Amino acid sequence: MYTETICFYLIPALLGSVFTTEGGLIFVVLGIIMYLAYDNKKRLILSYMIFVVVYMFFMSTNIVPIILWKIKELIPIIGTGLSHGMEYLLSIIGGISPMDVGGNIFTIQYQWIMVLALPLILSYNHQRGKKCKYLFYIFYPIHIILLWLLSNFVFV
Repeated sequence: MYTETICFYLIPALLGSVFTTEGGLIFVVLGIIMYLAYDNKKRLILSYMIFVVVYMFFMSTNIVPIILWKIKELIPIIGTGLSHGMEYLLSIIGGISPMDVGGNIFTIQYQWIMVLALPLILSYNHQRGKKCKYLFYIFYPIHIILLWLLSNFVFV
């Protein structure tokens, strides 16, 4: 049990990978969108709001499983394999698991709360903060290990 959790959860979390982050490539796309719009506040607000609305739409509706089901039904020969491949790509790389979509936007799918980060994003003043170069090299691995240990004690 511990070998599996160390190999598949702890080590990828410590090493970091776009494929093991929550949200996957979707949040990499958000970072690219924000990078392209950082010099224009109106464009940043608009692009961020569009991202939040589109992400919330895909996560709070059942459109993703419906599309995958339609692919299986419309293309009987390769539809199942194609649908399973798309489901894998969506969940592992894209961050949208077809089994986790749908539900109340206030209790289950609360991605719309990302809008509350907008004031913090807009308060960025293009100036470097305090230098603490090595703090995160120490803090990140230690807090991941502590959270992993805590999860093993709480969920055992």
